[in-house]
Amino acid sequence: MKNKLLLSFSFLALLLIGVAGCKKDVLAENQKNIKKLWKLEQYLVNGVDKTGLLQITSYDESYTDNRKYDRSYTDKNGNKQVQNGSFEFESSNQLHVSGVGSIEFTSGATASSSYYDIIRLTDTQLWYSYTNGGNKLEFHLSRK
Repeated sequence: MKNKLLLSFSFLALLLIGVAGCKKDVLAENQKNIKKLWKLEQYLVNGVDKTGLLQITSYDESYTDNRKYDRSYTDKNGNKQVQNGSFEFESSNQLHVSGVGSIEFTSGATASSSYYDIIRLTDTQLWYSYTNGGNKLEFHLSRK
């Protein structure tokens, strides 16, 4: 009985170490995958596709090794806009961005957030969301 208890405890300890190791690997993988140039493919508000209502065009985001975050777009007046800031991971699924302002994505509706909840991050896709003004905004970007 004592041997079974010891074996069970050992198995549980190894399992916990494995889970902790996997979480660290996810963060490392996300830190590697995000360092690219991304273009916006789809914009959703509360789960509804609003891409066709965007007031901006050519929206791109760039993340680089030195935690530099840049985004650029063409506004509704046809003017190229560039914002520069920084980023860092708060956890494997939450990104903190700073140094950038709000954007009028749709008519009369500006949005901004300092914290992005990562939904999907692979070598070719970056999906994140945040809540702004009581609405859940979701951004689907692909590698440019």
